[in-house]
Amino acid sequence: MKFMNNILVENEVMEFNNENINIDLNVSKVIIDIKNKVVINDLNTSWKDLEIVFNIKENSSLELNVFKNNAQINYNLIVNMENNSEFIGNIAYVITENSKIFIQTNMNGSNIKNILKTKCITQDKGSVDIQVDGNVLENTINNIMQEDVRILNLNNFENKIKPNMLVSSNEVQADHFTTMSGINSDELFYLKAKGLDNETATKLLEKGFVLEIFNDEIKKKIF
Repeated sequence: MKFMNNILVENEVMEFNNENINIDLNVSKVIIDIKNKVVINDLNTSWKDLEIVFNIKENSSLELNVFKNNAQINYNLIVNMENNSEFIGNIAYVITENSKIFIQTNMNGSNIKNILKTKCITQDKGSVDIQVDGNVLENTINNIMQEDVRILNLNNFENKIKPNMLVSSNEVQADHFTTMSGINSDELFYLKAKGLDNETATKLLEKGFVLEIFNDEIKKKIF
């Protein structure tokens, strides 16, 4: 894999081949073909409305790390996967205004690994509507699909999670986990008992909620 680069995306159609990159998106819609092993980090860039399509080619993999803070977003992500491909999606947002997220993963072949983790913190005036669709075609085998979608609600606004697994094959391992909750009172009490004030303890729990899905390299860049 190539050394990590910083790339400003200004074209609507692109290809990444064996890349490890940080991207800054300057378009509202982009289609990206993925070949071989690719890692893409999209951390705190300025987009608000975005539709992005990844086509992961046969025998290829994509690790996608996305984080936005103080966000109001309308985010559409579509991931198409061919035979012997892999998608690892780690996606997190701190939502401060009304937002909508749609993620669709299409497993169009066999021997595919599809792992998606999505986390949102809603605060201030923030609320979020999340729909996650996972599609497994018929006549495909040896596929793994795992979806984990969680919301940490800090303002008591209404949030929605709509998980859909559309599975047309018997030869698949499919798991879905969804939660929506506030700050854990026991964890908050423990931190305050250690001498932290309420605001500091809450911020620490928020940080831990988001960071647990990212590797150490990404953690250093987002907080």
